[in-house]
Amino acid sequence: MSQFSSHHQQQSWGPTWGKACIATIILVLLAFGWSLLHGFSPIDDAFLIVRNLSIRGISPHTLYLAFSTYDPELYVPLTIISFQINYMIAGLDPWIYHATNLALHIINSMLAMALLSRITGYRNASIVAGLMFAIHPLHTEAVVWASARKDLLSTAFILLSFNLYLCRRDKQVIEHAYALSILTFFCALLSKITPFVLPAVFLLYDVLILGEKSWKKLLRKQIPYLVLSCVMAFVAMGGKEQVLTQMRIAETMLLSMKSSVFYLTKLVLPIRLSIFYPYAGEVHIGDPRIWISVAAFIGMCGWIIKARKCSPILVLGFLSYLVFLSPTFLHFRRAGDLYFAVDRYAYLPSIGFFLMVTLCLAHIARSLRAVTMRCLIVIILMIMTGLSAKQTAVWQSQTSLFTHALKNYPEATRARTNLARKLRREGKPQEAYDLLKAGIRTADAMELHLQLGYLYAETGHLPEAHAEFLIAQNMKPDDPSPLFDLASLAEQTGQKEAAMEGFAKVISMDPSFVIARIRLARLLRTEKKDLPAAQHEVETALAWNGNSAEAHAEFAAILRALGKVEEAERAYTIAQEIDPAVIMKQ
Repeated sequence: MSQFSSHHQQQSWGPTWGKACIATIILVLLAFGWSLLHGFSPIDDAFLIVRNLSIRGISPHTLYLAFSTYDPELYVPLTIISFQINYMIAGLDPWIYHATNLALHIINSMLAMALLSRITGYRNASIVAGLMFAIHPLHTEAVVWASARKDLLSTAFILLSFNLYLCRRDKQVIEHAYALSILTFFCALLSKITPFVLPAVFLLYDVLILGEKSWKKLLRKQIPYLVLSCVMAFVAMGGKEQVLTQMRIAETMLLSMKSSVFYLTKLVLPIRLSIFYPYAGEVHIGDPRIWISVAAFIGMCGWIIKARKCSPILVLGFLSYLVFLSPTFLHFRRAGDLYFAVDRYAYLPSIGFFLMVTLCLAHIARSLRAVTMRCLIVIILMIMTGLSAKQTAVWQSQTSLFTHALKNYPEATRARTNLARKLRREGKPQEAYDLLKAGIRTADAMELHLQLGYLYAETGHLPEAHAEFLIAQNMKPDDPSPLFDLASLAEQTGQKEAAMEGFAKVISMDPSFVIARIRLARLLRTEKKDLPAAQHEVETALAWNGNSAEAHAEFAAILRALGKVEEAERAYTIAQEIDPAVIMKQ
């Protein structure tokens, strides 16, 4: 217990533990409770939940799928099992998935309070910092997005593991607490791999707070955690084969510093939040977007170095923030585009930030009366709750989500193309056209030309569609998507041989391009009558994505052509289970 607690902890400017739990529940429901009325998100929820057969209840088969497959890039068996439990309770009704996320976030907030109190000894300040964690607007994405369950679940196990790790100082519970800490850490890794850096945080705690100087003793305590981290990291890499794109070390370092500073600024001032944070242009030190962040990062590091002796807890907070954030530095480039931040990535790292907030609150309380401190806290919590409720409303629909992203970041290509796709489906081609053209003027990108090509093709302007696909191909010659669209256009115009050649080339460029294999299989079946070759393509597609309704439907058509009627019916039934609207192609 710190010296501050002897005088100021007796002032009841913060709530008791019981009231803190009640306040957490009420504030979380006020901030994020409207998500219970939301449907599934247009980003990933359809793929990871709605059309995912592995979450359809708990059985030996679905449990096997949970532990033997990726989602498709992450190994998250416990997250899949949590979805299975939701499905058993309410099927595919979205409210149960959102309710579970809310419950997990409430648990995490309470665990965060306990952890902050254990580390600092400041009960009042820890409770208030935990309440800020509970309703912070930056956490909206992690809480209201059903597919972000992995972040919530892994964080719950990490916080539990950390709390148990600190219990080892109590000689009466040291053995059981240590073993349970290892077990819960393993559960965290089975929920999401990114918390594998927890042993580094434990080392920082032992060195900075406990003053441990024996490296042999330090490492001996971390061996079980390190072994689990290495094993699970190796397993997790199996799902990253097609998603990790190499970046130059210099680029990664520069974006890492920008990302680290960006999240801290949003934790302090949570405005202009977005589902996408694109980085357009080259990454170099001469760019003001980079060098300002680098200067700020270096300045913060210098400040922390100066504080290492007088406030080791402050140093622990900052370094643990960076350690927990570090695994996200591998994900700046996705599908050829750069994104320097993702809101949910700050969920676990923010614990380090709120550790620093705890110290600040304790320091402020020294010079303020209890009544003044309570008023200040209430005002801060009210503002944060309002901002979080407003951000939750952004996630209410696909239109509001992507429109909000474009309002804050007009260069957000994925938001623009998703919104244009929705307008096309709603029969609003002119609005989609205007939106895409505005995007090309703002920040030209391959994806915008692809969407224009789809729009032209749907409205019968095939030469214009072909021209847009060629522009997209010239912009990114190594990307198979424009080639796939050119092959699809060839198929649409009756050029079957050219279409098959195009699909085959797409597959050679990216073996995991499932829809290209399905289209090639269909042409092999209908044009070439080469059923064995068609069957090979569709079986390979299913190996890459066993939840593809189109692949199961095409497989059913092939089986029927082979005279295997019963097997064909089973395949078609699976296709309809995944997507009831699927129509088997004959």
